[in-house]
Amino acid sequence: MDLVERACAQGTLGSLSDTERTILTYLSQHEDEVVDATVSTIARATFSSTASVIRLAQKLGFAGFAELKFFVKNSRAHSSFDTVELLDAARADTVTTIDELLGGPDISAPLRLIHDARIIYLCATGYSQRLAAKEFMKSLINYGYFAVLIPSRLELDNGITAITSEDVLIVLSLSGATPGYEPILANLRARSVPVICLAAHTTGYIAQASDHVLTYKATPIALGPRHKKDFVSLLGLSILLDYLTRSLLVYSSARAESGGGAAGAGADPRAD
Repeated sequence: MDLVERACAQGTLGSLSDTERTILTYLSQHEDEVVDATVSTIARATFSSTASVIRLAQKLGFAGFAELKFFVKNSRAHSSFDTVELLDAARADTVTTIDELLGGPDISAPLRLIHDARIIYLCATGYSQRLAAKEFMKSLINYGYFAVLIPSRLELDNGITAITSEDVLIVLSLSGATPGYEPILANLRARSVPVICLAAHTTGYIAQASDHVLTYKATPIALGPRHKKDFVSLLGLSILLDYLTRSLLVYSSARAESGGGAAGAGADPRAD
């Protein structure tokens, strides 16, 4: 939380004078200088008085300007990140996901399910996963596959009777344990509908109930007290989907060359 956020949270912002607002704006835009500045320095920089600076500090709930400076310094400590560490996290997600794909299980079985499916259903357990699923669906459709994005768990539940054993459901998840999918998965399994789970963790019940699981790396990054939860990048999921798309196209071409059929204009994706 910075000084402006503090003023808003306290309901103080509306009671500030024009001079106090000017000082507040300066303080929020020059935090580097504020942590080492004196009251007189801030007063000169804002063409105000030391009394106005101290009065603003008190309106914001501080005993004085020294306590305000400590708040700014502490707030900056929680919100600053090492660029190298951030890039290392991105590099780790990328490399680990690729290593998992290279050294993981043979993906020929899930590729065959996707290639031969009458309809490829995509369901994401979160908003970010849904955006990734939408792009994956576009790629599938572009290369002749019949893909459908199911926008929510409720719609999956309501339309589950339309999904048959000739189709495939791909679930895009982070934890692989999002609540509420237990009865849906049981229903799909009872009707022999194949399920492929793309998740960062394989221990969740969604992953455990799926026929095939492909994993990616997602490193959480703590953002400090002003944010309620950590940031989790889905860079690994994007890499996994890109690899899956490329592999599917190679598999489709190989099937076509061997007379096994390929998805595309005028072709039946399920042909053998």
